[in-house]
Amino acid sequence: MATRKRKRSTRAVSRKSKSKNKTWLHWLLSVLVIFLVLGAIAMAAGYVYVRTTQNKKAQTLLPSAEAAQKINESKPSAGSISNLNLLEGTWVSTTTGAMLSLKGETFSLDFPSVEAEKPMSGTFILTENKFSVVNSGKNVCDSTKGTYSFIFKTGDLVVTVLHDECAKRKNNLQATWYKL
Repeated sequence: MATRKRKRSTRAVSRKSKSKNKTWLHWLLSVLVIFLVLGAIAMAAGYVYVRTTQNKKAQTLLPSAEAAQKINESKPSAGSISNLNLLEGTWVSTTTGAMLSLKGETFSLDFPSVEAEKPMSGTFILTENKFSVVNSGKNVCDSTKGTYSFIFKTGDLVVTVLHDECAKRKNNLQATWYKL
């Protein structure tokens, strides 16, 4: 009698392939989760590193009042240049969402509301930890000078009004700003 080969059941074959697919999928999912966790850790470490280096820069570039006076006597423009480098860029108000752009000797103050008027722009003059602004063009408060002081706290820019008759500019500039 001839021996008959027994056919494998199709069920057994399909079970093996399904378990292989599940194993491969499980392995891929595990690798993706590991990469996501490592990426999150790297981002957190980078954030902490950037914040601590910004704080160190701000502390080293903004000396105490006594040291600042000595620097001013020996090099009158040194503090202004370093502060200008720190100030340049785009800043966002933590209270109103307004955007302040400083570049060279010009400024632009843009408001977040769709219904708001056109942005204010003009020139600013920096002296140590103070700056003066004058709007130009057809802006509100044309040629009205405003004077403000500023300090850096944990990487943020804190602007305080010293004197400004332009209420709109005064209400928007006097705030805490973070760099964009």
